[in-house]
Amino acid sequence: MKIAAFNVGPWNNVYSGKHTYVDVFLPFCNELIRQDIEVDWVGITLENREHNNKLDELGIFPSHLDVISMDSKIKKLNKSWDFIDPSEYDAFICQPRPDICKLENEILFTLINRFLDAKKKVFVWELDVFLDGFTDRMKKECVLLHPAILPPKKFTTEIYFPFFTHSEYEQRFQQPAERDLDFLLIANIYGRNEQAMQFFKPMEDAPFKKLIFGSWIETDARKQFAKQFKNFEFAGNCEFWAANQLMQRAKATLHIVPDFARDRGLMTARVFVSQLNRCLCFCDSRIVGAEKFFPTELIAKDGNEIKERWDYVQEHREDLLAQRDELLKEHTVQNRVRHFLTLLK
Repeated sequence: MKIAAFNVGPWNNVYSGKHTYVDVFLPFCNELIRQDIEVDWVGITLENREHNNKLDELGIFPSHLDVISMDSKIKKLNKSWDFIDPSEYDAFICQPRPDICKLENEILFTLINRFLDAKKKVFVWELDVFLDGFTDRMKKECVLLHPAILPPKKFTTEIYFPFFTHSEYEQRFQQPAERDLDFLLIANIYGRNEQAMQFFKPMEDAPFKKLIFGSWIETDARKQFAKQFKNFEFAGNCEFWAANQLMQRAKATLHIVPDFARDRGLMTARVFVSQLNRCLCFCDSRIVGAEKFFPTELIAKDGNEIKERWDYVQEHREDLLAQRDELLKEHTVQNRVRHFLTLLK
């Protein structure tokens, strides 16, 4: 069996950029290879590095233990998109792009129509909850894979397809971790201003340190917004690989998403990466379905509850991690690929 995969992003996670979801798409494609599926990469390859001084200060540098690369058996596109022949494939899987990505979407939609014309199965994996620009035909004939608990109700066929844990970092997880960072958040600001007020403001006087990575200080306006939060350190953007080492050293992190994703119950990749690194993860209680992924003690309505529970959850760390292991046991990349293969038949 052979599929064509389209995404816009890098071939490894030594990269910094938005809307790529490399820590989901790369492990998924690699697992397809492990389960004897041929994969051709027909996406747009990006390269973008980001040096972060805070990582230098913490002594965090790239290591082979933190790098995910596409499996060498995945073939890169060696011809123009104009000459891709859908008859060579059993299916096409793609990640939608934001509406602002006009040229990228033009290529993607052309490919989707070409595969549909050839009567091939087309899977649209709504990784970043973007579904702009899809035509009525696409919504009727494509299969939508949605990671949020609630479907968008825009496609005729919509299948729950959440993110997962994976084994790409097994050697890293065998390394002992010293929890010398307190509260850590790795997330971009977009759409999370309200959540920042909900959680950051009440935690200003918390006795533990708060370290934030992401696009919170990328522009003057964002810097001004971030400046209001006292006793928070905003360290700027970092590359994807750094999440491992940071979360291995952090006592706890937080899962917050914009309102549109909160109301559908989106559990981002960080929900799973934090668990892989045995980092406690609090979750906004307003996110639909939080109880399906988090024990009660880690579901908080605001920063005050995180402050109040901080000592308790640290004392009961192993029990809470074990509870999350149980909640996430079905959400592995192996199970997700097995599910996908049933959809191919």
